[in-house]
Amino acid sequence: MLRNLILILGVLLPMYVASSEPIETRKKLKEELLKVLPPVPKKPIVANTAVDSEVTELAKLIQHRISSKWLRPKSARNGMEVTLIISLDPSGEVVDIDVLVGSGSTAFDQSAVRAVQEVASIPQIAALSPVVYEKYFRQLYLLFRPEDLKR
Repeated sequence: MLRNLILILGVLLPMYVASSEPIETRKKLKEELLKVLPPVPKKPIVANTAVDSEVTELAKLIQHRISSKWLRPKSARNGMEVTLIISLDPSGEVVDIDVLVGSGSTAFDQSAVRAVQEVASIPQIAALSPVVYEKYFRQLYLLFRPEDLKR
């Protein structure tokens, strides 16, 4: 189930796209977003320092907790994806969830939002140094894809 969700850390982008926007607008902005985001690694991230290791392990934990709560709607299809921006406070509480790039399906987008709402808190965030929290965990970008569905 981990491959259903790709966690993108430490990227701040001043753009918001509602799922009610025309599909052409969403596709264009998604392409612009993907140009700015770092490429998703094809291999697991290898930690270079203690901080990298801490960040990587916490990212995996967040990914696992959220993906385990994700109940995809029956209308989900391969190729659909929604990108959320999650804001966390220093204690690890989820304080805001926004759809950055919608899938075009309200049901699909809301299923991703509900998964994050169900997690509600990542208490391990509170143990991070303020620098690591600010750099990597104040805002998280989550990309939900139902890639494991049969075609």
